[in-house]
Amino acid sequence: MKHVPTACCLLAGLAIAASGIASAQNARPDKPPMSIEQRKALGDSMAQRNRNLKQPRTEAEALPTLVRRPAGGESMQVPTELWNTLSVRKDAQGGLHQIESSGDAAPRSGCEEGLDQ
Repeated sequence: MKHVPTACCLLAGLAIAASGIASAQNARPDKPPMSIEQRKALGDSMAQRNRNLKQPRTEAEALPTLVRRPAGGESMQVPTELWNTLSVRKDAQGGLHQIESSGDAAPRSGCEEGLDQ
């Protein structure tokens, strides 16, 4: 296996990202790209709209957010008790262990899996 310098990988990644930006702008040639000020204003307005958004904690709290779509699908906000949390801890020997916990519960020791180094 040939060693590829990190700088080459970084430049290749930047080239791919730049081509993606150009493609996104070419998808809507009738719409000019947003300026930095426009992006900041858009971000601020989105933050203002989401300021009062409260994520439901339980399924009972999430049920009122259920929306039926015209195409027949349904969607709702996912309650935090259903979220999974991944974390990594070091053991006494310096090995890494991935820990997954469900919802609002604290990580349990029975959910540990070793990571390959």
